Amino acid sequence: MSLLGPEGVSHLALQGPEAVNARLESFSRYENALLEHVLERMSAATAATAATREGSTRLKPLLVTLLVSLP
Repeated sequence: MSLLGPEGVSHLALQGPEAVNARLESFSRYENALLEHVLERMSAATAATAATREGSTRLKPLLVTLLVSLP
């Protein structure tokens, strides 16, 4: 879906109200699909953040490596 420049708007207007309505409906479907996609991504990010927070409350083993140099 591309934005129309002045020439495109004039051309679309010359095609009549059916063409304008079709373009508006098409844009509305595109906008709804885009919003749905954004909401899905936000939900996935929120779920991942919540899972990370839940996991961080559990104690985890601490691994330590000591390097000792003898004289």
